[in-house]
Amino acid sequence: MTCSRFTAIIGYADVAYFHIPTPISDRARSIVPLYQRAKFQCCKIIDQFEILTKLESYFSIRNTMVYSYFILKDTPILLLVLLLAVQVATVDASYKDGMSLAEAVYDRDSPKDSSAKVEMLLSKNGSLKKRRLLFSYGLDKGASERLTLMRFVQPKSVDGTGLLSKDYLGDDNDQWLYLPSLDRVRRISSKRKGGRFVGSEFFYEDLRDREVNMDDHILLGDGNSGKVSCLLLQSTPVKKSNSIYSKRVSCIHPKILIPLWTEFYKKKASPIKRLKAKRIKKVQGYWTIYESTMTNLKTGSATQLITREILYNQKIPETLFTQRGLEEESQELPYRPRALSEASEKK
Repeated sequence: MTCSRFTAIIGYADVAYFHIPTPISDRARSIVPLYQRAKFQCCKIIDQFEILTKLESYFSIRNTMVYSYFILKDTPILLLVLLLAVQVATVDASYKDGMSLAEAVYDRDSPKDSSAKVEMLLSKNGSLKKRRLLFSYGLDKGASERLTLMRFVQPKSVDGTGLLSKDYLGDDNDQWLYLPSLDRVRRISSKRKGGRFVGSEFFYEDLRDREVNMDDHILLGDGNSGKVSCLLLQSTPVKKSNSIYSKRVSCIHPKILIPLWTEFYKKKASPIKRLKAKRIKKVQGYWTIYESTMTNLKTGSATQLITREILYNQKIPETLFTQRGLEEESQELPYRPRALSEASEKK
């Protein structure tokens, strides 16, 4: 397509817009973001500066409309297909830098509360060593305040063991561990960020909420997780003291904004751990990771988390996320997924 041909199409569409039915014009308006994002790449492909100039002036004059009646014409359909291909093949321009992507990931649509039944598998070099079953509860209070309670129920050696985490705005957070064998609650020191949680490959820090402004974020470009394309995001702690990691590199799905994998570094050039998501489903309108594995890249040990049941927005009370709730397992029983599912079936 030549520049003169393209210019003629733009001019024709400009006039034709005012003579097309409302449904068509609404359809036309819907592709404004597509043209705005793709105009530079389009110019590179066709290699004609005149197209860029025409598009730039075109959108600056009437940037609230799109004169795309020409999408019904044969030749312009070719242009639309080209622009769609460009959009897929390039980094999503919605994220101008690492910070904007990190904010989008942190602020993605999420439930008010959650209740899940999770299986934890501990292995070494592919060989299963231990199997554990736990329930996890979460409550999002807003303003970066999030509460989490985890309770192990199998095997007997860890039955009743619980972890309560409270994350507040800024660096403040609290964690308590309940050990039924001692019948006592013990506070986890913030200095134990690198401690392994019940012998798994998850550190206590991995179970805490981490706000966007705690790190400097850099958008590295395009990456992939298998055959799935992603955006590579590097996150480095602003304060070295508030993380055991020197940096994290994540592969973010550009549409659902979930990390497909994250690599964790400790000063060295090679990562020490990798967290990978394997199954992602939409539950009650929310994208949910059903299976993830944290692998120690030095030892070959791995911890796999498999969600067996999950429910959102069950109006879990804040009283569950207290030291009393941590000690008294009976308080959480009505909110376990199976109990709720059975209750729904009876109704």
